[in-house]
Amino acid sequence: MPVVIRVLCLLALLPYSGATGEPLQAEAQSIWHGIDAEDNHLLSIWDGIDAEVNHLLSTRVPASLINLRVAEKKGIQFMGLQDTGTNLITAMMGLNFGDQLTLWDSSFSGATQGLWKHANPEALIEQVPDVALPLIKGNVSIIAMVRDPLSWLQSVRKAPYELESCVVGDDWLNRSCTHPVPCGYGNEAEAETYDNLVSLWAHWTRSYGKLEDLGVQKVITLRYEDLVLYPEQVMTEIAWSMELKMPDKISLIDSPAKLHGEALGRDDALTKISEQKYLADFAEDSTKMVCGQLEAFQEILNWYSYDNCKEVGNFPRKVSFLRKASFRRKYNFMSMKMPYLDATGCLRR
Repeated sequence: MPVVIRVLCLLALLPYSGATGEPLQAEAQSIWHGIDAEDNHLLSIWDGIDAEVNHLLSTRVPASLINLRVAEKKGIQFMGLQDTGTNLITAMMGLNFGDQLTLWDSSFSGATQGLWKHANPEALIEQVPDVALPLIKGNVSIIAMVRDPLSWLQSVRKAPYELESCVVGDDWLNRSCTHPVPCGYGNEAEAETYDNLVSLWAHWTRSYGKLEDLGVQKVITLRYEDLVLYPEQVMTEIAWSMELKMPDKISLIDSPAKLHGEALGRDDALTKISEQKYLADFAEDSTKMVCGQLEAFQEILNWYSYDNCKEVGNFPRKVSFLRKASFRRKYNFMSMKMPYLDATGCLRR
């Protein structure tokens, strides 16, 4: 299992050099920007863009570090649609709690082989439910990332990965979309087709509530926006939930890098979220069309406080989108008593 001094993450977020296990400091400084599987250039994970880096795990992590001291660590699996910030949360958790965690993922072979991080839990239940048995037996917690649908649509068009066929053409927002591997690779699960990308987003986002049906005991759902806006508070909430020891100071590493178009550090990501700059990438008619598609999924939008469509036509919302008070409401911890922050921003149990 990938258990050593630091968690071995999908991004090689604290890469190891040879058999010494020493982190490569230069690459640690670019951790917020991820590593692309094909050419090892850097990309922006602050922008929520996720890369597949499976081969890095085998080429950069010494085999001698696998299957060590498993019982001393807490198992963790990260999940989320492509471009919802799974690389970002992996990086943050590795930096701040890596010595307390064992990473599970489909990229690994052996005892810590988990789920494909972009899989749809509902599809897993319907097609290959046994794939989650190792996580259940290992008492592994799952952190699932979600993202505002309008922001996600623009990011997935920029870096579509498995959804490339869904983002080509002028009608990309208004035609059916097939996810070729909703359960991940290496199984016999069938592709699934949705009315449009919005419907695909909604089915994935809703499906994380089904992880308990797979037998997972602790599931945390986390908004990408909250991780960018309030990373220290998010790390505190997760530490409380998972009973992790807090570091003396939450680590935030930021450095510029480029790969997919304009790479974004945290400052740029903050501006993009707070000013909702991604909305400018939609033509007015497209925004209305997408918001019309989202009307069928208002329960999901309300649960995660996504209300970008509030001003588009007659589309009411119960809660505002960007507000620090989002950390004073109950957090989206689906399988435990939910912690709160009081008016001063401090945790209370």
